[in-house]
Amino acid sequence: MKKTFIALIALAWLWGAPPALAAGNHRVVVVAEGADADAFRQDLKEIVPGNLSLGEASELYAALARNGVKGSVAESLASSRLRDQTLAGVGRALVQTGVPALLSVRTQRVPGGSREIRVILVVKGRAEPAVDQAIALGKGEAAAPRIQQVLAVPLQEIAASTPAEESRGPDGYHDEPSIGPVMSVGSDAPPAKDVMARPRPPADVYTATVVAEAGLEFGTRKFMYSDAVAGPLRAYAAPAIGVASAGVQVYPFAAGESAWKDLAIVGRFALSPTFESKTRDGAVSGDGQWQRWALGVRYRIRLGEQTDAPLAGIEGIYGQWKFAVSGDDVIKKEVPSVAYEYLRLGGDIRLPFGRVALLGGAAFMRVLNAGEFSDKFPHATFNGVEARLGAGYAVLPWLEGRATLAYTRVFASFHPQKGDAYIAGGSLDQFVVAGLGAAALF
Repeated sequence: MKKTFIALIALAWLWGAPPALAAGNHRVVVVAEGADADAFRQDLKEIVPGNLSLGEASELYAALARNGVKGSVAESLASSRLRDQTLAGVGRALVQTGVPALLSVRTQRVPGGSREIRVILVVKGRAEPAVDQAIALGKGEAAAPRIQQVLAVPLQEIAASTPAEESRGPDGYHDEPSIGPVMSVGSDAPPAKDVMARPRPPADVYTATVVAEAGLEFGTRKFMYSDAVAGPLRAYAAPAIGVASAGVQVYPFAAGESAWKDLAIVGRFALSPTFESKTRDGAVSGDGQWQRWALGVRYRIRLGEQTDAPLAGIEGIYGQWKFAVSGDDVIKKEVPSVAYEYLRLGGDIRLPFGRVALLGGAAFMRVLNAGEFSDKFPHATFNGVEARLGAGYAVLPWLEGRATLAYTRVFASFHPQKGDAYIAGGSLDQFVVAGLGAAALF
């Protein structure tokens, strides 16, 4: 009984022991998670300055738990919802244990034998991470040189810092940082002495303020009438037509934590050069152009807290889809030139698998007007549907290459009446568009 009592007293003393006795002021705690975590620790040992040692995560677990940081540290820091809370908890744990920094590392294998490493360095006394970067490694590529590029300068600064008297506020934070600002890797300029750098976390699809898209598309059109009775009505088909496209999503409140942080203003535009359109026998021809534009709003929804959680989107937009062929009266009468003015409600999904992501989406279009085509069929009603599939590949952490295939179908019922110059039951207008492009995240 006496031995048990002494053991309990010793355990209680260790729990509340002064931080300096638990860990030295030059000890960085490493929390390594995911595939190849042990190999990564070995890589770190190759780049750590001689007077800096690496501690195990167990040194901080109790303090982290007391400050509300539980489970995967890397996933909590990657979550836009939990990030600020996690940084605050890690900051308090570092102060309470006397550890100058926590290095969170999560490794993940991607298809093809490649790896992706997310490195986050949280330094005591700083509100934002000194390093927050994703490193993509090719198959068989050594991690140590890439890691050294990212961590060399911050680790040198931690190693060179001297212990200082702790000046803590009521929440346990330092009033002043214990080391100077982080110098950008590769910069020749010395860090400023009186200004602390607080780098913004790198943008990703879950937190980006701006998503800019651009690409080239190749589309086909196939138009046909049903139950054509009166008027010069003919089917129409256009082979591959090149189109340049661009788009942007702007999330004006992304930097905050309000309910509007995932709401974006969306704009898109696409235009083809002028092309020649003619009948099969070449007797009749005209100049055509394909143009699309849209404006609206979008809301993104992260489906989970894990680093590679699926991402869904809901869009409501207003736009115009114009396919016009100009020429003599024969062309104007026979070729179905349209200018669909529409409201579109759609949803999309993104399923990430490492650096690769599968993309999909569907939408319904309420066509309000078809331009000159509506003049031919004044009683017509138009509707449309769209389906889209694609894939993205992260070339860089902020740049993604994309390939997409979209199918758009606009169908009409003409409701002809006696005396109409053009009489048919309806029409079917189909577009297939294949695209190659890129999206940049800011």
